Amino acid sequence: MTAPRTSWFHRAPVISLAIALSGALAGCGLIGEPTCEYDGVEYSPGDKFPDTDGCNSCYCTEDGDVACTDMQCTSD
Repeated sequence: MTAPRTSWFHRAPVISLAIALSGALAGCGLIGEPTCEYDGVEYSPGDKFPDTDGCNSCYCTEDGDVACTDMQCTSD
């Protein structure tokens, strides 16, 4: 008696899981794509978001760095 062969169809869920996990481990982006983390939130290159000071703005650069404006904040 020979062992039953596993078809490609039966391995598809395992392959799908491996692909999903590799995406999650790559920072929710494409593998190798840089991401930025600022104040505990992850951003993709090109994303714009408010600075923690409430008056400046920031963006995620293509290199994965965060760049923010540096204007003096005024109090109301």
